[in-house]
Amino acid sequence: MHRRILATVSAMVCVFACLLAVQHSGPTSDVYTAAARIPPGSTIASSDVHKTAVPTDLVPAGAITSWSSFADQMTTGPIPAGAILTADNFVAASQAANGFVILPLTVSPQVLAIVKPGDHVSIFVSNPTTGDVSVARGIRVITIPAASSSGFLSTNSSGSFILVEVPDQVASELTAGGGMASTTVAIE
Repeated sequence: MHRRILATVSAMVCVFACLLAVQHSGPTSDVYTAAARIPPGSTIASSDVHKTAVPTDLVPAGAITSWSSFADQMTTGPIPAGAILTADNFVAASQAANGFVILPLTVSPQVLAIVKPGDHVSIFVSNPTTGDVSVARGIRVITIPAASSSGFLSTNSSGSFILVEVPDQVASELTAGGGMASTTVAIE
């Protein structure tokens, strides 16, 4: 019985020693990573991120290295759990003009493929209970998700969300009814 316990403890020590030997010994940089999937249009809280030491040669350009970089920022698209946060993942909420707000909007893959930041779109919102359809024209696209890339440390995620700058009234129509309204986006 004592030999089994001793063998188990010895095996655990060997595994731990091997893990320490394999660990990266080069220079590291502290960056912020997503603790869990972060949806588009979110404002980041401290519980949403982890400060993580990453080998310096794996840190992407524009990586977020200080908490102040998150102030008054919202996510431009979905961020997968564990992804290194970069400046491209955020847009300032203060970018919206007076009387406007920035909201995430679901679009089809076809629209996502041809729309770009700065474009203007029309949004058709239909209320399923009343059948009413309202139209908002000239809605500015703030940002779209970056093209998906594969790889272990990829920070981009394919998605169907864009961020748009909408008047307060349109924002209330889009968010009314807990997402029950149906929206259609047309490129102008």
